[in-house]
Amino acid sequence: MNLAATREALVRFAAELPAGLHADRLQRTAEATRALIDQALAQRGAPTAWADHNLAVVVAEGLDDAACRPAALALFMGVRRRFTEALERDPDDLAPALALARGAAEATDDPRTAEDIAAVSLTLARPQAGPRLVAAAVSLVAAAGGARQAAVKAAAAHAAVSVRQAAERVSARLPDHPGAALDRVRLALLEARAAEGSARAAALSTVRGLLADHQRRFGDTRAARDILSGVLALEARGAAAAQDVKRDALALIATEAKGRTLTAKRAAKLVRTIHRAGQLDAEVAGQVSDLLAPLYEDADPRWFEARELLYEATGESSRLLTLWQDAIEADPKHRHAAKGLAERLMRNLREGLAAPFDNAILDRVLDGLSPGAVARWAGDDITRLLDHVSSAFGTERAFRFARDTLLAARELRKKDFLWRRALGLAEALGAHSDALVDIARRAVKQRGLADARLALARALIARGERLDEADDALRPLHQSKGEHAAEAQALKQKIKGDPSFRKAQRDTLLAYEHKLGIGSDKAHELKVVFIARGYVLAELVELPAPDFYEHKHLRTMIRAEDLPAGVTP
Repeated sequence: MNLAATREALVRFAAELPAGLHADRLQRTAEATRALIDQALAQRGAPTAWADHNLAVVVAEGLDDAACRPAALALFMGVRRRFTEALERDPDDLAPALALARGAAEATDDPRTAEDIAAVSLTLARPQAGPRLVAAAVSLVAAAGGARQAAVKAAAAHAAVSVRQAAERVSARLPDHPGAALDRVRLALLEARAAEGSARAAALSTVRGLLADHQRRFGDTRAARDILSGVLALEARGAAAAQDVKRDALALIATEAKGRTLTAKRAAKLVRTIHRAGQLDAEVAGQVSDLLAPLYEDADPRWFEARELLYEATGESSRLLTLWQDAIEADPKHRHAAKGLAERLMRNLREGLAAPFDNAILDRVLDGLSPGAVARWAGDDITRLLDHVSSAFGTERAFRFARDTLLAARELRKKDFLWRRALGLAEALGAHSDALVDIARRAVKQRGLADARLALARALIARGERLDEADDALRPLHQSKGEHAAEAQALKQKIKGDPSFRKAQRDTLLAYEHKLGIGSDKAHELKVVFIARGYVLAELVELPAPDFYEHKHLRTMIRAEDLPAGVTP
């Protein structure tokens, strides 16, 4: 990377750092690095090894601190290529490798991460590779294993072997280093995640053994509990004894709750684990609720997920309803809360009861519902909900919900009743409105409904625009019977009587004939379809006629006097 650009990136990094002791130290290191770059810029051909080393230290140290991480990640994204180049020039300086490992783990969806993984993997064979670099490499492989980029996932799988070998070497060299021992456990857990069936059970047993050994040697640590949480989540999905999963998860919750180190994210994960193992009954949920109660305030949105699972298990419907309302007020896009509140509302409507919350909450629920959440709703429930929304907010809000949420669900797009309801709502907004034209077009395209064809034609005729589209919409109804066919014929006559429509059809037909070369010296093959005393009726079979034409092919009447000289009938 260009040195001048690197200097500018460092200046921006220093300006974006927050206040704090760690940030102050990083700023001083960044200033020293900038001075080294200035020297290199002033002397053509000057070495940049120390500047690259310091730059790597700045990135790695910045990524280690949560407050400085955004600025450090932005710096890494701009200068990452300097680190691979520095490793090529001097493979013994592992600071760039550490920066690459730390930064790439934060950017696994970047295709360049595959190259970074390969570069880090090569450095692990160096004898000076220590526990910090190995730990960063383990984190990189773990993060990249779940990347969306296929190349990144493949690079992580390929590098896992060298990372495992490096972890074994470091652990053998430093048997009393707790981090080195845990790296082996993390790699074993990665192998368990990749395995299936009995192989996964065996791998998880290995992880359990390594964790037990680590606890005997180093005591209970936060990092070991992180790994145990992952083990329990995998065991809950498999054939492990559900009682054992419940016991260990409860013990983990109790330990961290007592030490007040239990986070909302960890609590939700462990409660989900117990639930997935089929062990979250009312008694267990009550135990967990008692453990969590001192750790949060009722309005703290971070704890909503864990509390939702617990209230569902204990059957505390009123507390669950209040929680959902608090959640959707804190976050209007909270999908779990929106779905739960919508289902509670539909249950009340089904039983003829009033809504369990006010219209302000209902408005947030309608905005927060995803197409996936409504996909399996029953038709009667949808009808009742749309009636309720129309009563609460008016037709326009009900139409928007039907169009933007209900009809966005693939399963509901197959329901003709919903298209008809949306058409009715749109017609109530205005017989010729843009909303009606739009929803009618979609209904014709998706389901070919006769009601939609007629509604679209009526609206376009009334607006005096796109009469050709109206004619196309009506065409399939001309051959049908009943009131739809009768109205279609009446609308067809209106279209035909419009001078602009007749002129448009004539212009289209003339342009089509010109394209075929009719009227020129070009000869065409004709097929006689009718013979009369003074003429024959023939059609041009080369290409089909335009859609609005009354026959499949263009037709022409040929008299004897129309034939070229020397040609007789």
